[in-house]
Amino acid sequence: MIKSAISLKAHAKINLHLEVLGKRSDGFHDIVSVFAPISLADELLMQRKPDRKECRVLSPLAELPAENTITRAYEEFKNFTGISDGVSVRILKKIPEGAGLGGGSSDAASVLRGLNDMFSAALPEEDLRAIALKIGSDVPFFLGDGAAVVQGRGEEIKRVSVSADYFGILIYPEIKSATPRAYSLLGRKESEILNPAFNPELFCGKDCREWPFFNSFEDVLFNEYPAIKKAKLDLLKYGADFALMSGAGSSVFGLFKDEKTAKNAYSKLFAEYPQCFFFLLLAF
Repeated sequence: MIKSAISLKAHAKINLHLEVLGKRSDGFHDIVSVFAPISLADELLMQRKPDRKECRVLSPLAELPAENTITRAYEEFKNFTGISDGVSVRILKKIPEGAGLGGGSSDAASVLRGLNDMFSAALPEEDLRAIALKIGSDVPFFLGDGAAVVQGRGEEIKRVSVSADYFGILIYPEIKSATPRAYSLLGRKESEILNPAFNPELFCGKDCREWPFFNSFEDVLFNEYPAIKKAKLDLLKYGADFALMSGAGSSVFGLFKDEKTAKNAYSKLFAEYPQCFFFLLLAF
């Protein structure tokens, strides 16, 4: 049965760990990372439009380019399945752009799942992941639930359990960090062979205060944008048990075991950072 409308939520992710290894011959970089979805999410309403042959995106809160991850998801799904009807997607963007939170990738994955449901295509997970990887390296992760160790360019995904017993605070310092620029600052050479520092899966189940996790982009981006470094230091100053920059920046997050400490930190941080959010880990 073909549905006429579907509502969707596209959750942001944070990187609890992100190690960038060598640059591949295809131009991508190998990574070892721990992705964890969080409660911050974009909201989407997708409607079937039999009188159209394309995807139209309406975004009142944030201007999107004519070609974006949502339109790409529709086109790739259409090419794979042969659907003929168009769709209209209304989206309320809550996830900051250029923040290392995977907002565009999550939107694309949600649309792929929505199209699969709307048109009763019944594509298996394997096919959806193949389509997703054509759109972006992070998109396959968002097709599933919970945290994962992500390797390769993003196609190797192993779901893991991470404690959700934290209160999270996210700061977006309103700096749009371009991923290609961040990778260029790292200066990885093509086919350079680097071994991971450790297996992050061994630490996912531990208390965050015991995590040896890091982000390879921090040093170069902290040097480029001191405001990002300051945001991380402020989180730690106000009691975060663990803090890290997410993705290729520019957002940073802190995890707090104690509710009172988290509340106090938020009240102080929000006064300085307008783009400051409470969040919950959806990593279990």
